[in-house]
Amino acid sequence: MSRVTWNSATIDSDLQEYENNLFRFTDVTRWRAILNLVDTASEAEVFQSVLDINRRMSKQVSQKLHPLLAQPFEMRDPAHPSRFRGGYEPGVLYAAETVSTCALERGFHKVRVVRESPELILGPSIGQTLINFDVRTRAIDIRVAPYSSKHRELADPNSYTKSQEFGVVARSAGAGAIIYSSARGTGEGPCVAVLRSDALNSGQPNWIKNDWTVRVTREKSIWINSESNQTLEFKYV
Repeated sequence: MSRVTWNSATIDSDLQEYENNLFRFTDVTRWRAILNLVDTASEAEVFQSVLDINRRMSKQVSQKLHPLLAQPFEMRDPAHPSRFRGGYEPGVLYAAETVSTCALERGFHKVRVVRESPELILGPSIGQTLINFDVRTRAIDIRVAPYSSKHRELADPNSYTKSQEFGVVARSAGAGAIIYSSARGTGEGPCVAVLRSDALNSGQPNWIKNDWTVRVTREKSIWINSESNQTLEFKYV
């Protein structure tokens, strides 16, 4: 596999103005999700402490941001790096241009938890909050040339090494977001990694809804909307 060689000057010259309406899923409440996995309050506290043992919080995010939008930028999690963020690097808000793509991506990470827990066959049903918000920033779209020649490496479903390198360079070039295709399926809308909190247009959601629930197995995620009865199902290799 060849090495990604983009530099900040190259990316800076290719940055484009990006303004769009995005979606993001998050657990209805973290505590409610934890309580689905334990039997007592004391067990929940232990579970919480284990989750947070390697996490550091950065409180340098603007107070104008809604807490649900600020949280991804505040988190430092060395134990769980993400596609465009190394363990000790600034937080990234991952979103998508469609609800379906959000569910596809979010569902995969829930499935991964089940796969990494030998005692689990079926994950708990977890309520999901769907957040709709606006972004306006300078972005780099790696789906188009010349970046598309490296898109397979940057959207590798099994390794974040190259994409994390790219994330560092994109930040240094002043990019506010990276636009890319989902690594989990074809035919879905683009994903958007928001690198900077000031890329959020107003810092406030357009709306927040708590009517989605996700249930996962080792192979798939099933999404149900209690308000519209809409269902989504995704299978993962």
